[in-house]
Amino acid sequence: MGMGDLSAKSVQEALPDNQCERCGLTYPGKEKQCPHCKSIKSDEDLESFKAKHEKEQVAGKKPIAGIVVFIIILGVLFYLSL
Repeated sequence: MGMGDLSAKSVQEALPDNQCERCGLTYPGKEKQCPHCKSIKSDEDLESFKAKHEKEQVAGKKPIAGIVVFIIILGVLFYLSL
């Protein structure tokens, strides 16, 4: 493994992310095809995948919002107790 091999590998890893035209998700620039939807063949399966992914994204944000509200309430209670 020479110096040329290392620099070529670094350049390949530094490629910007791509956005898939089919599913809309981003994937590493070193990948030639979107790893999320490359195995999905039908449009129905693709729509199902998109809906599932969107539902997971929304579900992941709910606990964070709850924690933020809880911290704000604790802060207000602490301030009022002074």
